[in-house]
Amino acid sequence: MDDTVEVTGLVAFSAPAGEYDRRLVLLTRELGRITVFAVGARRPTCPYIAACRTFTFAKFTLSAGRSAYRVKSAQIVESFDELSQDFDAVSYGTYLLELAGYFSEENVEMPDTVNLIYMSLKALLKPAIPNRLVRCVFELRILQINGEAPNVFECVYCRKPINDGFFEIRKHGISCRECKLDEYATYVSHAAAVSMQYILTAPLTKLYTFSVTEDVLKTLCECMERYYRHYVGHKFKSLEMLDII
Repeated sequence: MDDTVEVTGLVAFSAPAGEYDRRLVLLTRELGRITVFAVGARRPTCPYIAACRTFTFAKFTLSAGRSAYRVKSAQIVESFDELSQDFDAVSYGTYLLELAGYFSEENVEMPDTVNLIYMSLKALLKPAIPNRLVRCVFELRILQINGEAPNVFECVYCRKPINDGFFEIRKHGISCRECKLDEYATYVSHAAAVSMQYILTAPLTKLYTFSVTEDVLKTLCECMERYYRHYVGHKFKSLEMLDII
């Protein structure tokens, strides 16, 4: 009986295991978040040693064990080695992987999330795209993938289309000027509202093809920070590093 399985995904975590092996956490399209052991991956002669580095996007052939999978072979699709040369970019990339891991489950396919990670890591390599924008786009889009995105298309009270308004955390979205109830709500300009709508509707290949002003970016960052603090409430280790940056 053939107990092998082929998956495509990213190495979210890589650490030594024993004298010559590595323990990997993969975020895969087919099986979600899985733990994998790469036997002999710390030996210089290992044929798949390069595929065991964090941020590597690859196709893996795995064998199923009692409690974890083992790597039989691997083919690199993209290594994202350039991230390691930029401390700021690698810090943001680490946060994206940690956030995706938080939303993932073992043995539950997640093709949309893996594709989002891939496109977001590529965006971090482009100097013209601010890393803070990549973070905001990723945070909002992954909420949508998991069915938890705020309503940014119509007023959360009267249901009229949004032109500009106020981001009300407890109502999961934007209220219009006439309906606003939360005195602590964040003001969302027309440009900021349109940006949020674009992030939630754009094809993945077009997701990072828009630009925003600094004021709009500040609004996006504030809305996502408040939304995650209220509804997610998880302390991400990589986020602590970003706050220092």
